[in-house]
Amino acid sequence: MGICDVCNLGLGEKEGYLLTTLEVVSTPGYWKKVLSGPMALSTLSWDGVTIDDSLKANYAEMMASQKTPWMICNECIGIFKVDKARARDYAIRWYETGGTFNPPGTGPAPLSAVDMGDGRKLQRVQEPVSKISQAPKSDSSCFIATAAFTSSSREVYVLRQFRDRILRQHHLGRMFISLYYKASPPIANWIARSSVRRRITRSVLLPVVKIGQYAIKDD
Repeated sequence: MGICDVCNLGLGEKEGYLLTTLEVVSTPGYWKKVLSGPMALSTLSWDGVTIDDSLKANYAEMMASQKTPWMICNECIGIFKVDKARARDYAIRWYETGGTFNPPGTGPAPLSAVDMGDGRKLQRVQEPVSKISQAPKSDSSCFIATAAFTSSSREVYVLRQFRDRILRQHHLGRMFISLYYKASPPIANWIARSSVRRRITRSVLLPVVKIGQYAIKDD
């Protein structure tokens, strides 16, 4: 069973279409879909300041850096102007090979290939998000959790496992990680300066830790 890499919809047995990263990121309809609705980058703000185009470039670079093919559901495939019969055949071959089959052209796409439909060319950011998504799994980048607990605590370990084993496996999860890494350091510093704030943050995070524990146990 697969998962649509655009909308995260669960797929039935051998259901879906397989596309390359280039086919996905060069499609304006894809960006229109993922950058609209409740997950729209334009609706995200910090201290009343809307996140600017640099974050959009960050996200685009992260998506373009994907090395593996994308599984697309029956609804989302309509976004893409591709040979659907061929993409369907590729998906079936992907399932039959246990997820090892790669269509021709599989691999990262250049940032210049990203087409959001606005005629603008994105520039490489100073710290590519691809580096974040490929950061060592032993790193201590759970900034807020580390500030609330300790870097060696069981709670932080669970949250890191949840990040690496669950969130990193899906595009929306990697988007959340990139946003978290961008916004959380100053928040973590603010929390760390007060024992009261650390205690409140621990109480807020504990239910999240429990959810993460169940998720990695079932993974």
